[in-house]
Amino acid sequence: MKSALVALLFIAIASLRIAATYQIFSFTIDEPGHFACGLEYLSKHVYRYETQHPPLARAMIALGPYLAGIRPLNDSNRNVEGRAVSCGPAIWNEP
Repeated sequence: MKSALVALLFIAIASLRIAATYQIFSFTIDEPGHFACGLEYLSKHVYRYETQHPPLARAMIALGPYLAGIRPLNDSNRNVEGRAVSCGPAIWNEP
């Protein structure tokens, strides 16, 4: 019983320490660009925005919004495209 309480205490301390870093490490500036690359790959079946990283992870990030009807806005800058699609006016594929 005592070891279970000690384990729970360590888990609680670790969780609090991790949560304390959210303000510092939460958002990375290039995530909208990765989202736009995946959306381009799913929508247009091309991969031209930034080919440094493989498309599979990016396509999986964009799969949910793509299935919900989000489509690219065709901006030439992938970061602007990602922010506009995820945060601004998106083109919804309505039947």
